[in-house]
Amino acid sequence: MIPYRTLKVLLLAGLFSLPLSAQLMTGSIEGTVEDPSQAPIPGATVVLTHVATALQRKAETSSLGEFEFNALENGEYTLAITKPGFKRVEKHNLVLDAGGRLPAGTIRLELGQVSDTVTVQSQAVVVQTESGDRSDVVTGSQVDTLAIRGRNITSLMQLLPGVVDTGTQDALSETWTFNALGGRTNTSNVTLDGATMNAIGNNSNGVVTLGMDAVAEVRVLLSNYEAAYGRKAGANVYLVSKSGTKDFHGLGSYFKRHEELNANSFFNNQADVAKARYRYNTWNYNVGGPAYIPGVFNRNKEKLFFFWSQEYWPSQTTTALTQLTVPTALERQGNFSQSQVGNALVVVKDPYNNGTPFAGNIIPTSRLNPSGLSLLTVFPSPNFTNTAVSKGQYNYIFQAPVQSPTRTETLKLDYHITSSDLLSVNFTHTPVESITAVGSPAPVSNWPRIKQDTLNNGHVVILQYRKILTPTLISETSVSYSWRPWNAIADPADLKANQRNTVGLHGGAVQPFH
Repeated sequence: MIPYRTLKVLLLAGLFSLPLSAQLMTGSIEGTVEDPSQAPIPGATVVLTHVATALQRKAETSSLGEFEFNALENGEYTLAITKPGFKRVEKHNLVLDAGGRLPAGTIRLELGQVSDTVTVQSQAVVVQTESGDRSDVVTGSQVDTLAIRGRNITSLMQLLPGVVDTGTQDALSETWTFNALGGRTNTSNVTLDGATMNAIGNNSNGVVTLGMDAVAEVRVLLSNYEAAYGRKAGANVYLVSKSGTKDFHGLGSYFKRHEELNANSFFNNQADVAKARYRYNTWNYNVGGPAYIPGVFNRNKEKLFFFWSQEYWPSQTTTALTQLTVPTALERQGNFSQSQVGNALVVVKDPYNNGTPFAGNIIPTSRLNPSGLSLLTVFPSPNFTNTAVSKGQYNYIFQAPVQSPTRTETLKLDYHITSSDLLSVNFTHTPVESITAVGSPAPVSNWPRIKQDTLNNGHVVILQYRKILTPTLISETSVSYSWRPWNAIADPADLKANQRNTVGLHGGAVQPFH
């Protein structure tokens, strides 16, 4: 275990050696304490308790009876105010949003014994007056209860006024498709626990994505926000990951979307083709709570917490039904006597005989190039001969299988070293894979030719440290590192089948290869 003093030195070293973000995701709670005559009460003891973890912060009211707590995690809080000669007051149900500023209002103490307690359960509607930004929050209950087809957390942005989502993602994706206040998709900045998720060079694509069950809430700054929240011209979206609590909680779920539940499409029925594969099954689970050793470490379950979430999509689909025209068996021999477009014969002319049509519309065998004949083997053979349906416009149809296994996993650790020293670590991993034989990045083709496995392997590690020096003087350090190696591997057998020597192509090339 790293000694506490050494840990502080390492964190301070990181503060000066790495570029840091000025965007704060913690919030504040403030209020005023007064007596029955509405005079301020200085020196009253104020204790703020985070309900989920039992973490406590203490402060005293100023000469004006004011108190303030900064660098607070989102969640529900309870206030307890005591002062000799007055009854103890507890105020419950103080719900703080990520990065929010929550006024607890004016709390009036009644004359009496401290042993007597006055409990305030209700909370007035909070009107944000501290800044002029236009912002909103997608709450935890909305994240938990609203059904999104692709389970992409950024799809919930369309709940906010001024935000439109034009995307139709069927499955988990690291790409977002929302537009805020008419801005372009790639002008928004999306962060996870304060660390940017934007992939450099593709600003509407994230390095990782977060499963919905790992999201505590989403704070969105739409416009007119402070300079500390800059970097992009559009909206700033802050995803706040869930943390463990003093009690154990877990979840497991399964969602099924399968072609057996769908009707076949019109064009598939017309061509007598089976339903397109449509399998977006989703497995996800999470577990969180205190990390402790009974009687040895974290005995009160108030120091170290963990949260683990994993979501897996073994998605399988097919491409849309595609119609193409490929060379027939006769055409591969130079025989175009039956080649028609619509009801008209395709006339093949001899370029070495003043464009005179070939006899019988057949090219003599002596005029056929062996390399050209070999190259024709690259094309598939016709598989659709129903001209009543095709009208002679195509003779080959296909639906190529596509496998897109995707998962995302998040591990969150929160360590309350002391009530004034708070450490948090987030590791999120999102491998996004695509296995297809059509339109692959390297061997591009418009029919199944070379199977290729493409993997975007996204990672992000986030380290946050907060030091509470005084109730109004806070040091927050956030360091993150993200990487997303990309790799594409073509099937060796398919590559071999498409090489020049295998096909039998021996013609010249500007850049010879084998």
